[in-house]
Amino acid sequence: MKELIKHNLEGLTEKELSYYEEINDLFNQEVFKNPKFKLLQLSAMLDYRALNTSKLIKRIYGMSFMTLVNLYRINYFDNQIRFYISKGIKFTMSEIIKEAGFNNRTYFYYYFKEFKGMPPKDYYNL
Repeated sequence: MKELIKHNLEGLTEKELSYYEEINDLFNQEVFKNPKFKLLQLSAMLDYRALNTSKLIKRIYGMSFMTLVNLYRINYFDNQIRFYISKGIKFTMSEIIKEAGFNNRTYFYYYFKEFKGMPPKDYYNL
């Protein structure tokens, strides 16, 4: 991930650290690209109650599950755009938005501006 996602592992039990590692592994496998990816799915993958998974994510990352998912999606989008630009590959933003896991452009633009501070066209000088 190009943009470092901050986390706090202080005071976690061994079991919680194990869940953290599993969460990281799953996100590195890009599970967030599934537009229907929900907390219940992640909890099932971890075999951990949804409420506990939600609390653990909030404690470690300082944000909700959906905010974390959308941050990963925005970072994925950012990495793809930078790659395509650097290689001179033609692309449409719509394709990459969908590929990153967003079903809704408005939702994407909201989170992009939230995380990057400006709309994509300004951010990439497109």
